[in-house]
Amino acid sequence: VTGITILTINETPGLGMNAKKESFISQFTGKSGSISVVKGSASGDNEISAITSATITSKAVTSAVNKALELYSLAVQQEG
Repeated sequence: VTGITILTINETPGLGMNAKKESFISQFTGKSGSISVVKGSASGDNEISAITSATITSKAVTSAVNKALELYSLAVQQEG
């Protein structure tokens, strides 16, 4: 992952809306494979820390990133 951008979001101010903050989205940069969400501090190479009190939003964003990685991998395989 070289970076992510959230195009639209409609979440609770102060909670899920924190998904747009650089401190959250920057966690994805440099990740590859299947990324997982953890509560507290991420310690693994493919882990990101959930937004406090917004675990569902964190998982939704991570799911979208994982899907994009999967589609990218398929496209690369088809080219090769």
